[in-house]
Amino acid sequence: MSHAAPRKSRFYPGRRPSEQFRQLLETLPVAAYTCDADGLITYFNCQAAALWGREPKLNDPADRFCGSFALFSSDGSPIEHERCWMALALQNDRAYNREEILVGLPDGSRRTVLAHANPIHDAEGRIVAAVNVLVDIGDRRRAEEAQALLAAIVESSHDAIVSRTLDGRVLTWNSAATHLFGSTASETIGRPSTEVLPGASRPRASSACAAREGRAGRALRGRVRGAQRRAGNDFGRELTDLRSVRPRDGCIDDRARCLGAEGDR
Repeated sequence: MSHAAPRKSRFYPGRRPSEQFRQLLETLPVAAYTCDADGLITYFNCQAAALWGREPKLNDPADRFCGSFALFSSDGSPIEHERCWMALALQNDRAYNREEILVGLPDGSRRTVLAHANPIHDAEGRIVAAVNVLVDIGDRRRAEEAQALLAAIVESSHDAIVSRTLDGRVLTWNSAATHLFGSTASETIGRPSTEVLPGASRPRASSACAAREGRAGRALRGRVRGAQRRAGNDFGRELTDLRSVRPRDGCIDDRARCLGAEGDR
C-alpha cells in the first residue's frame, strides 16, 4: 500500500475550474469520478460507467463513495462502500494511490483495478471533494498468471526448452536443458546459443529465416542426430529441434527433446 502524506489539491469555486477539471477527466482513457465532502458522487466519466457496468445517480445517498454494484478486497472478501479507498481519502484526508480493489458488476463478474483516490481542498485547506481514478489491470493480471503458469510448465517439462532472441542469445534455459546439455541457466543465459548448444544440436536455420517463418505462423522443425553434452559424451539417438517466433517480442522458442534411452533422460 502507498499511503501518501496529504497533498493539498486546490479547488477554487469562484474561478470555476471544476468544469475544466471534469472535461479533463472525460478525456482520460481510464475510469474517473468525483465525490463531494459527504461522499456523494458528483461526476463520473463514461469509462467509469463501463467499468462499473451501471450508471449511478448523481448526488444520491444510495451511491455514496463509489458507483460500483459491489466491492471486494484482493482476497475476495466483501468491502462496504464506506470503507473503500475513496471513503478513506475523505475520512482521513490523505491520498491512496495504486491501491488494489475488485469491482463487482451486476452480472456477478469482477474486475481488478488500481484505485487512485485523492482529496481536494479549498483555499483554506478544507476538504471539499475527492477524485478517484480507477485503472483496470485485469488483462495484465491474467497475462501475468498465464505467464507464471507457462513458466511453471516449462520448468517442470522433461524436454529441454530454450528461448532466445532473434540474434541468437539465450533468454531462458530450463532444468531439463541443464540435464541434457550439462550447463546451468546462470552459465548460459545471455550467451550466444551457438556457444552453449553443443555440437550438432545447434540450430540450422538462420534467425532471419526463423523470423520469416514465425511471422507467417509456421514452426521450423529439424532433426539432428548424435547430439553431444558439454562434457563431450553423446546422448540419445535423435534430437528434435522446434523453433518458432513469438510475434510480440520477436523471441525464438527452441524446444529440444532427447529421444534416447530412459537412462539418458
